[in-house]
Amino acid sequence: MWLLLSGTAAAADCPDVYALNTLLGDVGRVEESLDAGDQGTAATFARRVEEGLPCLEVSLPAVLGARTLRAVGAGLAFGNPGDPGSAWLITAAVLDSTFRYDPDALSFQSPVVLAWQDARQRAAAAPITSAKGRVILGVRAWVDGQPVSDLTLVEGIPHLVQRSVDGNDVVGATIVGSALPADWAPPDWPRTTEVPSPLASPSPTPDPVGAASSGRQWPAQRVALVAGGATGVVGSAMLYGLSAGSERRFQAAKDLAEIDRYRASTNRLVLASGASLGAGVSALGIGMLFGVLDGDPAPTLDVRF
Repeated sequence: MWLLLSGTAAAADCPDVYALNTLLGDVGRVEESLDAGDQGTAATFARRVEEGLPCLEVSLPAVLGARTLRAVGAGLAFGNPGDPGSAWLITAAVLDSTFRYDPDALSFQSPVVLAWQDARQRAAAAPITSAKGRVILGVRAWVDGQPVSDLTLVEGIPHLVQRSVDGNDVVGATIVGSALPADWAPPDWPRTTEVPSPLASPSPTPDPVGAASSGRQWPAQRVALVAGGATGVVGSAMLYGLSAGSERRFQAAKDLAEIDRYRASTNRLVLASGASLGAGVSALGIGMLFGVLDGDPAPTLDVRF
């Protein structure tokens, strides 16, 4: 088995290291310029981030991966959709396809929003390439900010690859597809696989809309269980909505302290939402189970057109 990322690769041509706080400030400038419709400033700072990525003093934090690469792609695509750097939007969509731009800041017809929608579609169809070998002992490796033990790259789009050998400084490179630096990969790399894109999934079938009905009056205890379960489910949705607001503040964070604070807040709200959903579903399930054991017919949907 060939062992991935063995040997020593030359560092990117970096006259200076790119500090993490500097990157975060530059990403913020891109986002502010997009909201303001300032194409020139957005492109300037997006290019600065793109050129600085291989020179980062540390590995790109996973929580910043999608946001950073999305800012680069959007800043370069704004006003110039043909810029090759706009392909970073596809990379960002592979990392996180759920992001949506704030419609109060960017309309649905904004070139940035349209470019992001196109990137999400392209990411869903992108072929996957993977290596046979694993990262060897003593080497830490990251792809687009994500720590890896087996390398997976999407063909045709840019990636940031980074590594640290025996605890030494992080070395980075920006590549396209599977074109790793020569001494970063086994001799038979790349090996294209048939693995589908992680974003590819069948479209959900719409549920029919109608009114639930049952043939018998339910006992008060069962009504309480079902009502309590429904309340738990609704409460879960409300908590999840709050977590979405916290996540938006996390996406707009301007320094590392804000990132840590909003990440913790978002995680707590998501966990609380999950707990409420679990309790609600359990209560609903028990209530329905009692109905089955009592011989009640299952509720049906009465659909009228």
